[in-house]
Amino acid sequence: MSAQLKKITFFRIISLFLQLIIYFNCTGQICYTTFSSNCGSITAVGGICNSPTTFCIGDSVGFENNTIGVVDSSFICWSDGTINKFVGRFQGCKKHLYMYPVDSCIPGGTGEIFLKIQMAVSRTSNCNGLRSFHYLETPISILFRPKAQFSLSPSSVCVYENVIFNNSSCPNS
Repeated sequence: MSAQLKKITFFRIISLFLQLIIYFNCTGQICYTTFSSNCGSITAVGGICNSPTTFCIGDSVGFENNTIGVVDSSFICWSDGTINKFVGRFQGCKKHLYMYPVDSCIPGGTGEIFLKIQMAVSRTSNCNGLRSFHYLETPISILFRPKAQFSLSPSSVCVYENVIFNNSSCPNS
């Protein structure tokens, strides 16, 4: 490969990488994109592999890509700061584990958090630097387990002495 061709290829890769950053940006909680169809029509199709959309901490969540047509790259943004990137259309059910500390407490709520998984597809083949890009969002919720926590007052007692139990549990429900 000539030096000139290597130089062009390097700049082409950098250009595509910068375009990718512009088209797909994940802030850690919310991913957002800009749709484009400069390289023909493309529509992201997919979703949760097994139908429920409510999961418990430690459950594995699976997502599949059923997009039809030419896909040069695809992404899953899990809304917890994790992005999976794939060359082409990924096959099968891609799994992700949402991990939070076991003793997490969601005060004043329902004991669940709500997230949106985004899957994006992109096409650049034979388009002279142009790109088509589309994504879909699938809402899910993660349930937290109740957290039992009690304290005793006074902290040391003898037989037949009165004690007070203080309940500072987090119901997460």
